[in-house]
Amino acid sequence: MRIERVSNVNEAMRSVEPDNIGYKIMKEKTQILAFKIEALQLQAMQILKQDALSNGAELVTPRDAVLCKKTHYDCLLFGTQKALKLLISKMQMQPFGLKAIAQDLKVFLQTQKDYGKKIMGIINVDSNSFYKEFNANEAIRQIYHYIELGVDIIDIGAVSSRPGANYIESKIELERLAPIFDEIKKLDTTTQFSIDTYNEETAKIAVECGFSIINDISGRPETMVQILQKNSHVSYILTHIQGTPLTMQECCKYENLILDIDTFFTQKIAYLKEHDCNNIILDVGIGFAKDVQQNIALLNQLKHFKHFKLPLLIGASHKSFLAKILESSSTTISRNIRHDATTDYSDHNLDPATHSSLVQNLDSINPVSKSSTSKDILSATLIAHCIAWQNGANIVRVHDVKEHIEMLKIMEALRVNDIDVL
Repeated sequence: MRIERVSNVNEAMRSVEPDNIGYKIMKEKTQILAFKIEALQLQAMQILKQDALSNGAELVTPRDAVLCKKTHYDCLLFGTQKALKLLISKMQMQPFGLKAIAQDLKVFLQTQKDYGKKIMGIINVDSNSFYKEFNANEAIRQIYHYIELGVDIIDIGAVSSRPGANYIESKIELERLAPIFDEIKKLDTTTQFSIDTYNEETAKIAVECGFSIINDISGRPETMVQILQKNSHVSYILTHIQGTPLTMQECCKYENLILDIDTFFTQKIAYLKEHDCNNIILDVGIGFAKDVQQNIALLNQLKHFKHFKLPLLIGASHKSFLAKILESSSTTISRNIRHDATTDYSDHNLDPATHSSLVQNLDSINPVSKSSTSKDILSATLIAHCIAWQNGANIVRVHDVKEHIEMLKIMEALRVNDIDVL
């Protein structure tokens, strides 16, 4: 008899070949889910604590909650799917707002539609873009290259949305895009085309030329509603942003990052659906009015937004927060090396000459002053998008199409994509 520790419980269960019904029941016991509840009424907290324990879940409460000095407390509820489903049934009969909380939890636990995993390749025809600029002829060659690679979507833009970028009129966009539009009209391909614009006129003409996605980073779907109503097959990417590209990095303050974005999506989705615009893709807006830690939090907590039951798009490709993380890590490593090197050399089994040389050479190391190489940023981008895919992203918007296609093949081979995503 031998014992093996497994890393993927669901895959291991399948290898044992259990009954299908039994597998579905047992699967609910393999994953712990957690939900933070803000400003929970004291009476509701006391009831929920007891109900959670009696159903195999847990409610984490503040230390001073036992003193009942406040009327409301922030709490953390966690448990397996099975335990939470039992708890929800009981909560639906309880007062003090627990019925409403039960309904919200029920939505989170509902089976989500599988939108699959897609790669969106980026083409910029703008001189102010932070990444490589293509002129029209280069862009057309790149389109054919992306199609040959097998990319799912090609996102084409003629204005920059990088921090500090100024507004560009539709007339200028259309002048840059005209040769590309003419070429796309000739194509017979299953690849989808997305227009990256916040200008209504540009989006309108792009749709007439065969584009089926409007990638609007403005956060104002009101400007695109008429186009969407007249073209029901067209999808709209709703991006979270505060301010404009010119001002957004001054707008990084949130009361609660995840819940504030959730509220934004709730309001905008309601508006779109009221106007019969139902083909919606959500983009949490990595880098748009977000600092480094906020971008990291969004990648880690992306699953939260699955409750909208809409495709999720992530665009972290080559963004500056990744470079800042790399530079910060390099600085820490350099400091640690200097600390070790300046310690008594006998601790390192170094002869005095080698030790002296090491200390002197450290003076030339300045990782912050050296910008991260494109190879470094590519590696960081791939890791960020791998995490995003594991946490529920359906579309990743990328500059490096070939590398992402290869990464997705590896993920599928390793069955990383079998991780259950709510």
